Amino acid sequence: MISKTNRNRKKFVTSIVGLETVPDVKLKVAAKLLGKHFACGASVSETAAGASEIVIQGDVLFDLPEVLVAQLNVR
Repeated sequence: MISKTNRNRKKFVTSIVGLETVPDVKLKVAAKLLGKHFACGASVSETAAGASEIVIQGDVLFDLPEVLVAQLNVR
């Protein structure tokens, strides 16, 4: 699940939840790859429910799905 939340008036963060269920994808490696691709900060954090999520600084909601398919082989 990919979601975009408003952090401040003009600043956004994009979150990816459920990526740990994809085989052969390590969250820290994926966060580093996404941070380099979008030239922004990306990190792995825990949600309130205890699941892991990748948080990317910025609004990359529309570009993110094709990067996940092309570089991380997420189907």
